[in-house]
Amino acid sequence: MGYVTQEMIARARETHVLDYILSCEAGSYKRVGRGYRHREDSALAVSDKGWYCHRKNKGNVTALDYLVELKGYGLVEAVCMILGEQPIVGPHKTSKVSESSELYKPSSQAVTNNTSNQAFLNKYHNQAVVSKSSNHATNIKPSNHAATKKHPNHAANQPSQATNQPSILPSNQTLTLPRRHKDNRRVIAYLQSRGIDRDLILDCINRGALYESAVYCNCVFLGKDKHGKTRFAALRSTTSRFMHDAEGSDKRYGFIIPPYDSDAMLNLANNSNSISANNGNSIGANNNNGVSANSSNCIGINKSKGVSKSNNKVALFESPIEALSHQTMCKQEYIPPFDGWRLSLGGTSTLVLEYFLENNPQITHCIVCTNNDEAGNMAMVRIMELGDSLGIAVERSLPARGNDWNQALQVVKAMELARQHTFSAKQHSVYL
Repeated sequence: MGYVTQEMIARARETHVLDYILSCEAGSYKRVGRGYRHREDSALAVSDKGWYCHRKNKGNVTALDYLVELKGYGLVEAVCMILGEQPIVGPHKTSKVSESSELYKPSSQAVTNNTSNQAFLNKYHNQAVVSKSSNHATNIKPSNHAATKKHPNHAANQPSQATNQPSILPSNQTLTLPRRHKDNRRVIAYLQSRGIDRDLILDCINRGALYESAVYCNCVFLGKDKHGKTRFAALRSTTSRFMHDAEGSDKRYGFIIPPYDSDAMLNLANNSNSISANNGNSIGANNNNGVSANSSNCIGINKSKGVSKSNNKVALFESPIEALSHQTMCKQEYIPPFDGWRLSLGGTSTLVLEYFLENNPQITHCIVCTNNDEAGNMAMVRIMELGDSLGIAVERSLPARGNDWNQALQVVKAMELARQHTFSAKQHSVYL
């Protein structure tokens, strides 16, 4: 029998029950008012305030309590189900936790009767996020579905963009990737709502550079090394301004869009048809490279003849969404085509660029497409200094409208939509 550690239990307790059921048991629940009811047991209710079973007169907040107290799972099995990990097998360590029920302690916010139910829900509704440095007994954090709309590691508590030079990952630190969702529907819908071309989104998914996380349905943009191993992950919420790098990310790697030959770009829509049939489904969590079973038919960095590895130009952006926005504007002919590499710096640091140039000595030209603000302009100065030292030509490319490339994309799309409405109105008046 395997075991789990106290650290694994603490991580499992951070998952809110609503996030768990929407990711893993969505088919068993139906929407009723502001919450959810079990389809076969109407006494079981779940909302952003927690779960409550009216038949047993008990309830709680976390997914771990839900699985152990209500569903009857053992502690080890429940923790592994939530984290998507396997139990530890091997010599027992001092930090181990066995299957013994004595070691399981329900959350201190458990509810045992109807009278205290409302008090419990109100208490949780107004509960503040517990600091990691706190010595409180509970490790529960409110869900991003709570009325306070606080997301774990919310952008208010994290820098949205790295303006200082990040440190390189220590050799003993490992990358922790969010568990994959069964599909990528929310990520595709969100990026399309930002104006990004669907075919380009599906291309990123199919070559393993993008997927949707299971718990919060975040966009997870991946950076890989030359062997195709994932070394970096940037999380972007589909419902808020939350942005964060996954724990253990190596800051030398960034999200990359490779250059394609012109013939490959013309066939991109055809190649993505097979992906569309799967609705952008992600592959299983055990596939480390994130490449779908049909990847041989798709365009990838190392797997397709369409990629031009010898291209000597690279365009630099502050985020993956801005890189995809620029690619969309080129594909849809809002701006002249660009056939070089597109690289996300993950902010305005030059660390990603420096490592990219070390591994791509053929690069002779850098186009700086950072935001049209003070931080973006300062990044331009640093990149010019780097280019001078390496003998690489550097030029600035600013969006025609807005402060960044996604703003520019949304502006031109809005203008195009307005023109279409005007043309339709004129056509209607002619027929009248």
